[in-house]
Parts: sequence; C-alpha cells; structure tokens
Amino acid sequence: MVGCAGPGPNQATIPSRSNDEIAGDLGVARKTVETHLTRLFTAYDVASRTELAIRAEREGWLDVPADSRERSTIRPPVPPRKDRGP
Repeated sequence: MVGCAGPGPNQATIPSRSNDEIAGDLGVARKTVETHLTRLFTAYDVASRTELAIRAEREGWLDVPADSRERSTIRPPVPPRKDRGP
C-alpha cells in the first residue's frame, strides 16, 4: 500500500483474533461475543474493532507491555448510561 509506513516506535501491533477464538477462550457462544462488540461500538460511537482500538490507545485505556509477547491489560471506562425513559 502506497503511503503506509506501518506502526511507529511508540505503537504496538496486536494480533487480531476471530470472534470464534474469543468465544472459545471465554467459554461463550460466538453470538455473545458479537453482541458485546456491537454494544461496545454503540457505547463508544465507533464502527469497528480498529476504531475502538484506536480510541482505547488515545484515551489511555491500554497498558501495552514492553514485551509484545505478553498480554495487554485493557481498562476501559464505564460508558455513560443512555436514558431509557421513565
């Protein structure tokens, strides 16, 4: 791709995982993973995992270890509750 330099020195590259892989690790159905992702996208006004990851990095929600083989810790804030009416 022309013009893409890849990650900079302060950016971590985190391998993506499929919904099936995440579901298997958590012991839940793939549909459950999809539902949670959809709710996260709505709560944080993003359209994809990539946008959510970019926002998480910008907001400081990620604790990316120096050794990229270690697991990252994610500390997202609680999204604001939407008024559900009376």
